[in-house]
Amino acid sequence: GVLIDFLYTCSDDITANSNLVVTATSDTPAILDASFINGAIRLQPLQDAFGAAHVHIVVMDVEGNVWEDDITALIAAVDDGPEMDVLPVTVSVEVGDPAQIPFAYSDRDTPPSNLSLNITPDWVMFSGGFLIFDPEDTGTYTVTVRLSDDVTMLEQTLQVVATQRADVWVESIEIRDMGLDDGNSNLSTGDIVVVDVYVRNSGDSIAQPVTVRCSVNERTIDNDQIAMISPGGLGLASCDWIVSVAAGEVELSIEIDWTGAIDETNEVNNQWSASLEVELGDTMQPEDEAEKDDSIMGSNVVMWGAVILLIIFGVLLLQLGPGRIQRIE
Repeated sequence: GVLIDFLYTCSDDITANSNLVVTATSDTPAILDASFINGAIRLQPLQDAFGAAHVHIVVMDVEGNVWEDDITALIAAVDDGPEMDVLPVTVSVEVGDPAQIPFAYSDRDTPPSNLSLNITPDWVMFSGGFLIFDPEDTGTYTVTVRLSDDVTMLEQTLQVVATQRADVWVESIEIRDMGLDDGNSNLSTGDIVVVDVYVRNSGDSIAQPVTVRCSVNERTIDNDQIAMISPGGLGLASCDWIVSVAAGEVELSIEIDWTGAIDETNEVNNQWSASLEVELGDTMQPEDEAEKDDSIMGSNVVMWGAVILLIIFGVLLLQLGPGRIQRIE
């Protein structure tokens, strides 16, 4: 606004200037506010308003005599440039896991529909008051945000660092029988087997160390560790298992990174489980129990035969020994 020195220009033959009553009134208060303060006429345009306004000025002395005049104020339109939030210098995002930051923009004298918001690259979007970053590949990218009202253009840039962490999961397992090859590929009680666990790292960073825990019916049977798996690589861990469970269905579970040492893209795919059928081992078959009884019976027969032979041998010794000694007188 402006202040127009006014009182010093007034004079009256019976009233001192300090006793004159001055008023200033705008006929368009929605555009211009007018008032008299400290000897000056104050003209204050309203925010974001422009156009013409007339100001009526009245000066009255102590006798009631009045002097009036009008002035016209022209308020020119001024382009208010658009405004937008200040962007951070860097945004980190995981590939496949979009990141977002709050973002707002406006223009005092331009409706939002007439504003132009342009963002590059095209995997950055504005939606619901957020900038959403969803890069397709890892790397460092420059993002440019431009806002224009066709008169003034604002531009900001930021760096997006797109990374992809390790992601380890069980690709497959193999069970190797370490006992004698009897031609039976099924699991049996008493078997000594090795569970080979093939672990894939589908992330974009090295996974190390990769811990592997094997469990049967929720009981840990063995642990192993893979020192390092490169991005896209395959690692092998092995668990020894003495099949001591009862015959029937059992659950074999494999847990990857069970110590939680690896920062992964996906933390919910570290569990693997499957149901296996365990048969009764040969050493526990009923036929073998019968063979065991027969073996015991044979041993008893041999023992009693040996006792009888000893008795017969003793009798023969008595019969074949020297005769009774006779006394000669």
